[in-house]
Amino acid sequence: MKKRLIIAGLICAVQIPPAAAVTKCVALGASTKCYTQSSGGGNWSASCTTSDTTVNISGVAMCSEDEATIGTSLNSLTISSSDGNYQCWCKMTSPAVSYWCYAGKSGSNTISCISTCTTLCARQVANSLPFRSAMFGNLSD
Repeated sequence: MKKRLIIAGLICAVQIPPAAAVTKCVALGASTKCYTQSSGGGNWSASCTTSDTTVNISGVAMCSEDEATIGTSLNSLTISSSDGNYQCWCKMTSPAVSYWCYAGKSGSNTISCISTCTTLCARQVANSLPFRSAMFGNLSD
């Protein structure tokens, strides 16, 4: 009897289909209008309006040695062990996750970058079309 239950259990386990991926519908694009809400403590947020809805977005800021042009996005960042981390990078974490997007040089050393990078992220979301293109064009979950 136990043998039949085990076989039946294995047959059921094989026949159960795998879980399907969940798709998030976020109506964000480069032409989306965004307004800075807050920044500080490594976090930033903005409110973005589309044709029919308002989407609140939030993210984190990071200072790195990786220099780029605004509109560049990376999957990971390089952090210097010396005082060379003054390039500001931003990542949206809600309602979806973006790659790291370059916001610009923020200060002349790591300490000054840390204190100003979140404000720069919030401003770039609100004011820079290439920045929004990079952030909203590379979304994951």
